[in-house]
Formats: sequence, C-alpha cells, structure tokens
Amino acid sequence: MIRLDGVSYRNSYYYSDLPKGRTKIRGGGFACAMINAHVFTRLDPPWFQYVTNKDGSTFSEDFYFCQNASFMDMEVEMDPRVRCGHLARYYQYE
Repeated sequence: MIRLDGVSYRNSYYYSDLPKGRTKIRGGGFACAMINAHVFTRLDPPWFQYVTNKDGSTFSEDFYFCQNASFMDMEVEMDPRVRCGHLARYYQYE
C-alpha cells in the first residue's frame, strides 16, 4: 500500500518542547523504535521504502512506515524519556 496524501513532516522539535511522557504522534525517525510484530501482518510489504513526492521532496522509510500504519488505524507513539543515538549520524552526509 502506497498512500501518501501530502502530509508534511517538516516540523521538528527540541526535546524541551516535547511532552514529558508517552504521547501519540503522526510519525518519527526510527533511530530507536519498538514495533509490535502483529503490525507487519496488517501492512503490505514493502514496509520500509523511500518515496519521492511530486514536489521533489523525499519521504524517508521510517515516515513511510508510520503513515501507512496510521492509514490502517494503528497508533504511533513516542516517549521522549527514551534517549537513543543513531549509528549513522556522523557518517550519513560524508
């Protein structure tokens, strides 16, 4: 299922701006993610893929996954109390 309805994920936030506990979100990066295995039985593969939008912007694989999950009435949540690094953050632009 590829269904991208022009949702913008361009807004970013500082940790200090986020709620203090678990909250529902539209999508987020998967540097650190926990996904219930049953989600994969409800979504059609490919579960993760990059998509280029009509305006030339790129929709990353993690946001693609979140949006497709939300179209299947699944909730996406985040908890800013969990702090994780990203292995590629120092190398992704080299």
